[in-house]
Amino acid sequence: MAQASRNGALDFDVVIVGAGFAGMYMLYRLRGLGFRARVLEAGSGVGGTWYWNRYPGARCDVESMEYSYQFSDELQQEWEWSERYAAQPELLRYANHVADRFDLRRDIQFDTRVTTAAFDEADGCWVIETRDGARTHAAFIIMATGCLSSPNTPTFKGLETFKGERYHTGHWPHGPVDFTGKRVAIIGTGSSAVQSIPIIAAQAKHLTVFQRTANFSVPAHNGPIEPDYVDFFNGGQKLYFWAIVASAGLFLLSGVPLWFPRTFGRTLTAVGHVAHDVAAIVMLVGFIVHIYEATAAQPGTFQSMTRGTVATRWAWTHHPAWYKRATGRDPRDGIKN
Repeated sequence: MAQASRNGALDFDVVIVGAGFAGMYMLYRLRGLGFRARVLEAGSGVGGTWYWNRYPGARCDVESMEYSYQFSDELQQEWEWSERYAAQPELLRYANHVADRFDLRRDIQFDTRVTTAAFDEADGCWVIETRDGARTHAAFIIMATGCLSSPNTPTFKGLETFKGERYHTGHWPHGPVDFTGKRVAIIGTGSSAVQSIPIIAAQAKHLTVFQRTANFSVPAHNGPIEPDYVDFFNGGQKLYFWAIVASAGLFLLSGVPLWFPRTFGRTLTAVGHVAHDVAAIVMLVGFIVHIYEATAAQPGTFQSMTRGTVATRWAWTHHPAWYKRATGRDPRDGIKN
């Protein structure tokens, strides 16, 4: 589908930057649509954030069954997750499995960092230049680099002259790091710190955490995935997916007259309010049903989602008897944990 520019044919219809979960899916979809596509990836393998982030304790904060690709029923059925919240090694194995299963590597160029991308008005195409000086011409470019793909290294005074070992969670070594008997300092308490601090603390002789702002976290209640939950999810995932799409679509459509009330008038604005309320109800009911069924298949789902949250505080304060029946725990446990 590539069209010839004034100075010659395009190299590809589409260039995708990044071979993470989004980049691999874009390549799969574009192939199916008949486009000639090429992925440019700075790393030596697929996986994106799970290729780069290998710090101790790294894992997904979305349930494995929901984090996985949904475009292939065969892929969904054949891959077996070991935990509710998969750890980095398992997520990276999954990404490599997807790349191999759909033969994606033949259109991925590894160890290639993009330095510039500019649109050539005269030729009507994108010119993508990489660190080695090579140029690629494409009609379209898709940035699948993620929202947090550039690690933020602080410019502390004396950092460059520090003689000890220094690591960044976003650029963690591919091999193991041993903190046994060492004094360790961690700067920051974001998600990567929350995950890595307990593991590093168990190894290090002494650990100091420098925290600017306290973070709020709740117990994940992670554990092996029950077979009944896998069957439940595989059986109802399409219905659940389309319920989310339908409710989200209603939200968007209802928002149009709400954003431009003068253009659409009172009648359509009123209709927009009704559609907005219906969408909220559909989403709420779908969420409740999903959690109820998931709890039956995977014990602890409801407890995991409510323990320590604002909803927990409201429930145990206003309806302690209902809270105890729903969770099987004393209402005060919501505050203690």
